[in-house]
Amino acid sequence: MKQLISNYVFDASAGTITLPDFETIDLERLLLITNVTDGNVLFNFAEPTLGATVADNVITLALDTSAMSDTDKLAVRYDSTYGDPYYGKPDVVGNARSKFRDGFSSQDVSGTPKPEIWDFVNETAGGANHIVNYGGNAQGSSYLRISLDPFVDSSEVTLTSKETFQMPMRVGFGVSISQRIIGQECFVGLVGADAAGTGVDTLTPDTDKAITGATATIASNVATFTLTNHGFAGGDRVSIYGCAEHRLNVGPVTVTVIDKNTFTVPCTLTNATYSTVGGYVRHCDPLRYAKNGLGLVFENGTATNATFVSRRNGEKYRSANNTVATTTASQTNTSAHSDSFNAAGTQELFLAMDECSYRSFTSDSNGGISGSNKYSQGIPDEDNRYKLQIRARNLTGMTKPVAKITAIAKTASTTATVTTDVAHGLVTGDYVQVYGVADQTNFPALTGQTVVASAPTSTTFTVVIGTSSTTSSSGGVVFKNEGSVTAPGAFSQAVQSISRASNVLTAVGSGTWTTPLPGEFLQLHGMTGSAAAYDGAYKVLRVNGSSLELESTGADFGSITTGGAVFRRTDIRIHFTRVMDYTRHVVEVNGGRGTPADANNAVPVTIAASATVPASQSTGSTSNTWSAVGYSGFTATAIASAAITTTATTNDTNTPGAVSGSGNLANYGVYSNTFAIPVTAVSGTNPTLDVGIEESSDGGTNWIRVYDFPRITATGNYVSPRLRMTWGSRLRYVQTVSGTTPSFTRSIVRSQFTDSGTNLRQFFDRSIVLTTLNSVTPTYNVDSCDNLMLAINLGAATTPPVLTLEGSEDGTNWYQLGGATLTGVASATAVLYVSGVMPKFARARVSTIGATVTAGYVTIKATGR
Repeated sequence: MKQLISNYVFDASAGTITLPDFETIDLERLLLITNVTDGNVLFNFAEPTLGATVADNVITLALDTSAMSDTDKLAVRYDSTYGDPYYGKPDVVGNARSKFRDGFSSQDVSGTPKPEIWDFVNETAGGANHIVNYGGNAQGSSYLRISLDPFVDSSEVTLTSKETFQMPMRVGFGVSISQRIIGQECFVGLVGADAAGTGVDTLTPDTDKAITGATATIASNVATFTLTNHGFAGGDRVSIYGCAEHRLNVGPVTVTVIDKNTFTVPCTLTNATYSTVGGYVRHCDPLRYAKNGLGLVFENGTATNATFVSRRNGEKYRSANNTVATTTASQTNTSAHSDSFNAAGTQELFLAMDECSYRSFTSDSNGGISGSNKYSQGIPDEDNRYKLQIRARNLTGMTKPVAKITAIAKTASTTATVTTDVAHGLVTGDYVQVYGVADQTNFPALTGQTVVASAPTSTTFTVVIGTSSTTSSSGGVVFKNEGSVTAPGAFSQAVQSISRASNVLTAVGSGTWTTPLPGEFLQLHGMTGSAAAYDGAYKVLRVNGSSLELESTGADFGSITTGGAVFRRTDIRIHFTRVMDYTRHVVEVNGGRGTPADANNAVPVTIAASATVPASQSTGSTSNTWSAVGYSGFTATAIASAAITTTATTNDTNTPGAVSGSGNLANYGVYSNTFAIPVTAVSGTNPTLDVGIEESSDGGTNWIRVYDFPRITATGNYVSPRLRMTWGSRLRYVQTVSGTTPSFTRSIVRSQFTDSGTNLRQFFDRSIVLTTLNSVTPTYNVDSCDNLMLAINLGAATTPPVLTLEGSEDGTNWYQLGGATLTGVASATAVLYVSGVMPKFARARVSTIGATVTAGYVTIKATGR
């Protein structure tokens, strides 16, 4: 197992390195020693001039290190075996050779990838200014930000791990991208190392090829190009650039070969013939010509899409367009000054000699797999060593700004003359977009691609914009459209003024800023006058209506009136990377880590087929389906959601089969139910809804009330306890609606169970007359219950009434239950409990009348075993 040894003693003058935790060192297992301080390699087993000898635990270097310092930081990599020390502790027996992880800590003040881990290249050719730094300050967010320069194409940033790995291995990473646009790509994966293990083993790149045909023909969104002896094969990935008709400059796209001189690519233009003069074809190798490699390329405008690529020993690569978990970041806290971007998707690569695959799933979630694919052919060489590589690239011919607008004017026309700060490179017939002119009334943003009417000089052109007027303005930017791709990330608002206070630059826009997110990078471009000095890239701190607050260190200054465009930079965020290579396949049965809801970590099971096999019972004349519900319950909609405006009695509808007559057959084998009444809308004056549940034991002829819900007057979800089925197999719901033009939008949902549940009855009555002696409630069946409760709820009362709780065995002859009566209390609820009785029926009777009573309700509740 490879390990980075941190406990060592470096004697620069003697050229020795002592490893105190080791008794002896095997030279053949010493892999690489690097002086991180000055970037020099001190030992490389594959380089004869960088050799060493060992004696016990002392390494003597062949390289002269006398000019170095004893305190220089070294990276000593050693191929440990079982029993060797590991950071001062005994190694644990296992099958992992090496473990690598970089969480890209935002606490790293260097702002660049760690040099002891990564070989880092930030191309600056052509004036490219890709911003690479660390981000994240909230909700555990920590990532490496690669903010691509929006002005320079054919430029990239790469990180390649110094450490190498070998199959079998597993790679994981989290990546999010602020915007997915055609013309940019991000690759994350493994590339084959060279023999020395210090670089990448690559093929010689193909040279760009000039298009020999003068025109390309478009038919049904397919462009046919002529290029003599083009040498392409089906599936090759190319970019077209430099054509006189810039809308032909598409890519990356996949080639379909017609013959040795003709090929087609997708192109969404009107059927016609277009000029290809000056055009070239560039082979866009997704692995940047690495001889061996495997990874994902995020290359188009869809956040849930990537290309899975693989190559073996310099042969043609394999590629397949696949679904992945989204590359749009999750942002759990959008408070001002909070950079809380985290990867919303996790991507994993698996490399072994039998097959290579990827899987993608939602990060920090128990959900299942979002996408996967595998190759068993054309996979990287199993004997090679591999480096982890991250690459963010602007491709050739992307849509980008070409000039700032110094002046723009119209004279009684919709056609404006635009003056630019530099040569715009436009010709008549090109397509452009304009953003950020100060006067947005007369020169609104050209959010659609618009044709250049003329180009009188290298710094002027004309274009139709807005309505007819005689006016002038300045500020903003011109985008030149390539391949019919619109201006990436441009906001339709224009900057109207800027100011800075306490290191916060505030850009006031011509409208409300709606989509900028705290933590992402934006570009201000094309501002005028003294504001032009503040054109540049800024991190968003806060969005407040038309005020956009940006991070900007410097002296305070007051408001400066200006125009100017704002557009989003493409921020590629690498949240983490990890690699583990091992000696044999790793078996990890997490079993959901204790929860069966974790589909991501569940053991995969394939169900070959399914069948529903009902058991049946035979009755005298019919065959009815038995219930097969489990203890956990089965939920069914008894009454579908609808508005009820009048009193109604409705049968339970979600049953195995209907029976003629009132009511429907409920599931046999169901011993208890819970009932829920979701009420989503209520209207009317003083609306009320009373719902009672009834059972029938004789096919729906006679019904027994078993439970009343408390009165419903507002929206909500009203739920009963679990109620035992006692008298029948049929259910119905008595719904009493009162009020002026009342309406309740409700449903009734029943959850059925195979255990017996609670023997519970509950009844609400409002018919008893509390000022009439011997007035009674309805008779309620409380058979098999031995504990009863009587409650009376009153409003105002001069003399509260007295109630007696009575029982009966036949419903005709009544007796008092318990030895006490219940006296009501004005503006309160009084309660009486009676235990150890077993009447078949129960009721309440007014035994002493009340005077001037505002009645609420009378409740009888009964429970039993």
